[in-house]
Amino acid sequence: MEALDERDSKKAEESFSKEIEEHPENGYAYLYLAHLQFRNEEFGRALSSIDNALKYIPKKDKEYKGACHYKRAGIYEALEKYEEAITDFTMAISYNPEDDDSYWERAQIYYEQEKYDLADADYKAMKKLDANSPLPYMGLGRNEVARKNFQSAVDLYDNVVALYSEYASGYSFRAEAYMGLGKYMEAASDIVKALELDYDNKAFRLMVDVADSAFVQINTKLKAKTVTDSNNSYWPYCLGVINEHTKRYTDAITNYLKASKLDEDAMTYGRISSCYEDMGEWASAIEYMDKAIALDPKDTDYILYKANIYYEAGQIQTAIEVMDQYIEAVPDYAGGYYRRGWFKDNIKDIDGAIEDYTTSITLDADYPYAIMSRGNMYLLKGESELAKQDFEMVVQKDTIPEEGSCTMYAHMHLGRNEEAIEWMNKMLESSEEEGVRYEAACLYSLMGDTEKSLYYLEESLKRGNKSYHHMMTDDDIDNIRNLDAFKALMEKYFPQETEQESSNEALVEYAEKVVEVPFTRHGGVTQVKCSVNGLPLHFIFDTGAADVTISRVEATFMFKNEYLSSSDVIGKARYMDANGDISVGTVLNIKKITFGGLELENVRASVVESNNAPLLLGQSVLNRLGKIEIDYDRSVLKITTKERIQ
Repeated sequence: MEALDERDSKKAEESFSKEIEEHPENGYAYLYLAHLQFRNEEFGRALSSIDNALKYIPKKDKEYKGACHYKRAGIYEALEKYEEAITDFTMAISYNPEDDDSYWERAQIYYEQEKYDLADADYKAMKKLDANSPLPYMGLGRNEVARKNFQSAVDLYDNVVALYSEYASGYSFRAEAYMGLGKYMEAASDIVKALELDYDNKAFRLMVDVADSAFVQINTKLKAKTVTDSNNSYWPYCLGVINEHTKRYTDAITNYLKASKLDEDAMTYGRISSCYEDMGEWASAIEYMDKAIALDPKDTDYILYKANIYYEAGQIQTAIEVMDQYIEAVPDYAGGYYRRGWFKDNIKDIDGAIEDYTTSITLDADYPYAIMSRGNMYLLKGESELAKQDFEMVVQKDTIPEEGSCTMYAHMHLGRNEEAIEWMNKMLESSEEEGVRYEAACLYSLMGDTEKSLYYLEESLKRGNKSYHHMMTDDDIDNIRNLDAFKALMEKYFPQETEQESSNEALVEYAEKVVEVPFTRHGGVTQVKCSVNGLPLHFIFDTGAADVTISRVEATFMFKNEYLSSSDVIGKARYMDANGDISVGTVLNIKKITFGGLELENVRASVVESNNAPLLLGQSVLNRLGKIEIDYDRSVLKITTKERIQ
């Protein structure tokens, strides 16, 4: 018992075990041993010890019998066996009816089960035991908030504040009830009071929430505190938080800087960096993240944040170098390897990405995105069987359609488009987050449905997606990136970035180049020799066609002879011909088409379900070439294109 009082757990456990060896019917020793085992999360051993304690502690010792049931109830709670816990709390109350801890704990379970009437009964029993305790009023008030009886909750919390004016939770919980009533000024006052008393965590969360509905009120209250408590860095920091949350980044930075002058802190510099990152001011974001690292070099998260800033700035190689530092500091964290692999993925370092994804999977076999990403890399290498194994593994492990899921991509790559769409719809229903909308944009782009892809991309942007560089390089949305509608969205939501890129492009010099490509005429159409992924073919030069089409015969031959691989399959799309007939074709990505000294990469093409259909080069490619003239006298196509001067 002395060792227990002195917090020497090892000595205490050894002593209780020795006591039990010498006196195996000492129920009290079992109870204290169970306490230590529970603290060490050895739940099975703790339950066995409690059972022995109940067996050997005399029936007449109601206090300790009740303590045994109370302790066992706590173990059952930890094991999420709530009905067993309620039974034991009830037994504890029967032995010790004046011990309000059992009422409080049982009421908590009832609250989480939404059995508010039963929870009320326990809180009222506590109030009878001690009318001056704030806890039963707090519990009753919380139940009223759950029922949306906000005024009743306020009345109950008034009792708490009257009894204990220095009890911060009374104010923070009452603030929540005031918010339910729409009384934001009263809520703001209570939030600031709770923060003033002991930096109450609930009050801090409510401060952020209330800023969405009543920014002026909470901003006014916090500004007043910066005046009356002018040497406390906490108040300008709070002002920075609410301004950052409501995207008032300049004001947020101003307040964070005020806080840092009063008390230089790595967390504050980290927040300043985050604001600059959201503003797209990468150099300043890096500057302040470096300051955070200098102040707290042991917090490796700052190194990870720095790598992400470089990635968002488009400096991916530098981001990889920073991730090297992070992994050196945290070599056993799977997420570090996944992130570095993802960076490598985006610069087409396929083997490097596979290596990092594999390490991530080795360290954490249950992270589906690492498995999914490795499968994508295997596809790019043409190792379709390995890719298929990874996609099937994703489906087995990623079983809940929620934010962060990637099973829809696995279904798509496995040819199960209907299952992919169904999964995506469930994710969209379960979350309003921007990231889920972006996932939908990626999925529909990969499946060739550009209209839906653009719709969900804009929905993501409306919700605050700021990853401009990622959207400009992400392979998943290659099928929409060259569309005018995509460019319009980028100009609308990222005017500074697009203007800067336009300015940079304006500084690049180009020289006009005229290429003459011989053609032949057959059956009234113009045919040109070309190479598709290295396979010599002819295509028909058709200014009236929308896309590139390839016949089923040609596509089958190319697959069988490895000019195409399963990684080149994008999905399905519907096309209408001049007669109004709709045919369904497989959508492919042709890595390279060359003709007449010109080279085009990543050309989207559809397989026409007709053995007699020609290889047709339509507007989706012609628009990328430049000015085209047909010289029938010399049988050449004159293509005027621009060549970038290095």
